[in-house]
Amino acid sequence: MCRRRPKAQPLVPTVAPAAHGRALFINKGCITCHAHRNLHYRGTTIGIGPDLTDYRADEAFLRQWLRDPASVRPATTMPNLGLSENEIGALIAFLQ
Repeated sequence: MCRRRPKAQPLVPTVAPAAHGRALFINKGCITCHAHRNLHYRGTTIGIGPDLTDYRADEAFLRQWLRDPASVRPATTMPNLGLSENEIGALIAFLQ
């Protein structure tokens, strides 16, 4: 009887959460309003938000803030970016 070998699954590269968060910080537009000295960005910025280079906050606060900024501060100018829980975790990893 001939046994077939299982087909090899392709390797899927993994990205560290902080690296994923760094990419999201640019791609979701955070860099448009917020500075971060570890990013070298040449796109358009308006700089209305705080510099987040040394920003530290409680993770639960950050999760709620990134999930729905207006639920934390109703008068905020920060938009709700519709982030997934995975994206929120990655952004927190990058900021921390």
